[in-house]
Amino acid sequence: MERSKFSKPVAFNKKNEKDRIMLQHVKRKNFSGYVKKLIWNDIPDKHKKMTCEEDRKQVQLPIQQDEQNVTEKKKLSASERIEQIKAQTKRQEPSKSSLPVFLPNKNIYK
Repeated sequence: MERSKFSKPVAFNKKNEKDRIMLQHVKRKNFSGYVKKLIWNDIPDKHKKMTCEEDRKQVQLPIQQDEQNVTEKKKLSASERIEQIKAQTKRQEPSKSSLPVFLPNKNIYK
């Protein structure tokens, strides 16, 4: 007979500051339910990212061909190339995670 439930354990290292912060955050919560809710909310986001990546692949091909045409016509100066690269790169969106952001303290060893 097949079991209908199974467990996926999560380990937290108490010596790791990031793990300690996460463990403190979920200290008094129903951990199993909390993780299930996070996973359920993450599923639609992952599908959106996958479709965006497919769209990017389709869009990048013509851009690369345009770049090749420009470089064949004339050589760009270093500053022009830097500006061109800046225009092509997209800013990353901040993650929508509810987990705290780990910011290391530079004065921790003083």
